[in-house]
Amino acid sequence: MEDYTEEIRELIGRYYSPIATTDSWVCTYKSTLELLAMVVGVIPTTPVSEHDIYELMKEIGFAIELVEQEQGEAFLWKLYKKSEK
Repeated sequence: MEDYTEEIRELIGRYYSPIATTDSWVCTYKSTLELLAMVVGVIPTTPVSEHDIYELMKEIGFAIELVEQEQGEAFLWKLYKKSEK
């Protein structure tokens, strides 16, 4: 079985960073499940789980923050995405 974590790491790293390096990076928040759903289109779901995404995000250095949402508070990953401007 292939190890898809490196490919997922590359995909997330291509569009997101754990820190804002310039003003062109915009803060956003995503759950582990949302990140898994993003890669399901190109990575088979059978060998990849939420646990894999969690471990990968911790390894890369993304922070977890408590975020206020419409339905209440939730702990989410803090990501910076390069602005399309």
